[in-house]
Amino acid sequence: MAETQRALKAAPAYPELAGSVRWLRANPILAAGVLLIAAQLWWQAGLLGRSFFRLDDYIYLEHASTSGLTWSYLTWVDAGHLDVVGSAIVWALVRISPEDWTLATADRLGRRMGDTGIHILTRFMGLLLMAIAVQFILSGLSAAGFGTNH
Repeated sequence: MAETQRALKAAPAYPELAGSVRWLRANPILAAGVLLIAAQLWWQAGLLGRSFFRLDDYIYLEHASTSGLTWSYLTWVDAGHLDVVGSAIVWALVRISPEDWTLATADRLGRRMGDTGIHILTRFMGLLLMAIAVQFILSGLSAAGFGTNH
């Protein structure tokens, strides 16, 4: 019996698990929030894993963001397709969505910047990409042991 009491008072076999259980009991709302976010990400990954955006989707988004909910917008025919309900849904999603739809409106931005602005931005992005690539190479060499004093 004394051995049983000593075994019960002994440290748990998995102290990390005991700490996790203690944290879960102390933070049930935070744990539930993390669990809900993880479930939502899992659900979205499963749903969107089998789908893709086509170029037409961006055209629809840009058209919805620049048009009002008018009869001419709803009866807009694209590539021989008349989709009144689909157009209304896209228009509503663009209006209520917290997203900025930057990719969908990139054409307008490009027209405002002009050829010179696009050329400058392209050069800057190339320079930034080159700096990131050099940093990746140097980090990889450093991790492999090159460039360190032994």
